[in-house]
Amino acid sequence: MSEWQPIETAPKDGTWIEAWRGSSPLGAWQNPVYVRWHAGDANEDIEPAWVWPDETYDVFSERGIEDANEMVAHGACYEDSKNFTHWRPLPAPPAME
Repeated sequence: MSEWQPIETAPKDGTWIEAWRGSSPLGAWQNPVYVRWHAGDANEDIEPAWVWPDETYDVFSERGIEDANEMVAHGACYEDSKNFTHWRPLPAPPAME
């Protein structure tokens, strides 16, 4: 498995990654989170941020990535632009026999 790297070095090209936020001030954050960068949209007042669907999603299959991207595109997502501290590439899923 890849080592954690500073979030500033994470790809911002739409690649799904595993991200870490540390501890929540309220103790309610889930870690790690599979996220991708959203560059924002000045026409829609959407700020750049790390995003992930607010429903169950699968970033380990082509179809799952399409579905996750579709949820994000329609605004059915969470976003965080300042709390993630580290990232690493997605781990490989277990081999199926």
